[in-house]
Amino acid sequence: MGISSFQTENLQSLQSTLSIAAIDMAIGQDAQSMTAMVEDMEQISKALERSVTPHKGGSIDIKL
Repeated sequence: MGISSFQTENLQSLQSTLSIAAIDMAIGQDAQSMTAMVEDMEQISKALERSVTPHKGGSIDIKL
């Protein structure tokens, strides 16, 4: 039993659609990963800044 050209076209169309869906899903996951990584880097940067100069920003000395 052979596969007709119509069935072949449908199969190719289905494969193409699934490939596009997989790429779209991967891009969405990459965007979420990048967002999380940037947020983590901001938190780490703030923590490092506090650890380098812990005496700054904790209190204000005022003399009149």
